[in-house]
Amino acid sequence: MPDERLPAARTAVAAAGLDGWLLYDFRGSNPILWELLGTTVHTTRRCFLVLPAQGEPWLLVHQVDAGQVAGLALPRQVYLSRLEMLERLRSVLRPGQRWAMEYSPLGALPMVSRVDAGTLELIRSLGVEVVSSAEVLQLVVARWTPGQVASHLAVATVARLMHRFDTRPPYVQLPFSERLRLALEQANRLIYEKSQEHPELAGMGATFTTAAYHRGWLYLGQVGDSRAYLIRAGGIRQLTKDQSLVHRLVEAGFLTEEQAERHIYRNVILQALGAHPHTVIVMDRLEVRRGDRVLLCSDGLSSKVTASEMQAVILGASNVAEAAETLVRLAKERGGDDNITVLLAAFGGETLPDVQEGEDLRLLHVERDDRLPDVVDPELWDELVRFVPRVSASAAEALEALRTAAGAPESPDDPPEIAEDPPDEERGVASRTVARALLVLLLLLFLGAVLSTLWYLSVRERRQDESEEGPALVLHSAAIR
Repeated sequence: MPDERLPAARTAVAAAGLDGWLLYDFRGSNPILWELLGTTVHTTRRCFLVLPAQGEPWLLVHQVDAGQVAGLALPRQVYLSRLEMLERLRSVLRPGQRWAMEYSPLGALPMVSRVDAGTLELIRSLGVEVVSSAEVLQLVVARWTPGQVASHLAVATVARLMHRFDTRPPYVQLPFSERLRLALEQANRLIYEKSQEHPELAGMGATFTTAAYHRGWLYLGQVGDSRAYLIRAGGIRQLTKDQSLVHRLVEAGFLTEEQAERHIYRNVILQALGAHPHTVIVMDRLEVRRGDRVLLCSDGLSSKVTASEMQAVILGASNVAEAAETLVRLAKERGGDDNITVLLAAFGGETLPDVQEGEDLRLLHVERDDRLPDVVDPELWDELVRFVPRVSASAAEALEALRTAAGAPESPDDPPEIAEDPPDEERGVASRTVARALLVLLLLLFLGAVLSTLWYLSVRERRQDESEEGPALVLHSAAIR
């Protein structure tokens, strides 16, 4: 085969439950096809790379371009007319089969959207179900690290599910914060399941900080040690708390902020999406004011640039794009060798209120609603992730209970009522109590290990001092008659 990626591609296609992968190019419209073959060929007519799950891959090219691909060690078929091209495709694309192509539902991934709508209609007219090749691409062509795969799945899943939750009962009846929380929980389950299914992705995970605006409020979901900052009225404040070991030690008073920055375990995080089938999403919200700027960043930035420096750069820049580029460049200049991600948003508009003089920032914590199910309806998952969670009997009952409690309409034509978040209601205390108890236990174990080490070192030092100075007291024994 022309490239070692082709066997890997066939394996990925079969693992995804697909019948094949059909790559289409017209005058360089799809460089992924040629990247997969490890070469660059300029064709003037429509060209297809047919990669079935079973059997050898082959090229379908026009007679005019046959000489262009003659040097490829790959079987090929030629066509002279559109009708002949369709006959060749129909010989391998059977009705009812599922084939991947370079398109992205709803345009969510522009880098994957390579096939025009007309060609998609043509292939679907043969009775074939066309799905996105995004998952196969990430495993074969993109050659992402497991962490990059986890990040992609997290972002794509949350965006996809939030779009569906907005219109589908019973989820639309949930408060916005709980829809966001549920999407994050499902992303966590997806990443965990994928890591179990694919050995090459074992142990993958991702930190995740999300900010979502809804009706004058900013909702923040936190897992890991990425951060969210608010720049308001000339000041800056960190909105999220690092879910890391050293941050917990700082909160407990065992370390200072300066010591934490240099601590040997500063990169040890307590949570990540995909590390465990269940995770605790920390959800907060605050009211947005006109002129607010919100910065989301990975520790690749926060470990190299201080909060005051971020504030100075953002307030001194002419726009958010310039500020983001300056922050990334500054982290790189200081030796940043980790992932440096920066997202910066500015809020404006007549509907937002101005900041009042002396106004305190109120960051409200939102507890998990105990009505949230562990899984969502399987039909909510699309071909992008190809994941149908295992729905147990208890999970199915929980879904039905949610529909009943929310009063979900039987017909999709019935307009649902959109619930709002209560301002300060505490829910789901039990789950967070367990998490806090485990965290306290972890801190106690760590503290015990530190104290034991200090005690041992002090005893050893005292014994060494005594051996050097000689015995201070000699005890004599005598028999008692």
